[in-house]
Amino acid sequence: MSERIFADSSGFFAAFAGNDTHHRASLNALSTEFTLITTRVVVFETVSLITKRLSPFYARAWFQGLLKDAHVVIHEIEPPLLREAERFWLKHRDKTWDLIDCYSFSLMRREKLARAFTLDQHFRQAGFATLPDT
Repeated sequence: MSERIFADSSGFFAAFAGNDTHHRASLNALSTEFTLITTRVVVFETVSLITKRLSPFYARAWFQGLLKDAHVVIHEIEPPLLREAERFWLKHRDKTWDLIDCYSFSLMRREKLARAFTLDQHFRQAGFATLPDT
């Protein structure tokens, strides 16, 4: 059974976009077999990021590939988890975390995921290990 890790939009984008400065490191990080756990919110965020930085064509290609990937599990939006994330976000006013980050942290805690595939240092601030190492 492969290790389960959380996948964030910055990791997805870096692995997909060949011109991203972290592209090679992201692909190398994924050379180990993982099951990537993510959320519908992160999928929306990634589609938006690819649409704005690359093009809608590439965003659709990424999305369709993601849906076919047997090593990716997408968790749908859950109102109780969203409320937990909102409370966590409001409680940590000293951080620059956004609500999507906090939703991700809440899911990671619930699912007992210790690592995230991300370039977002907020995950380290929240106590999670990240890859790739940058």
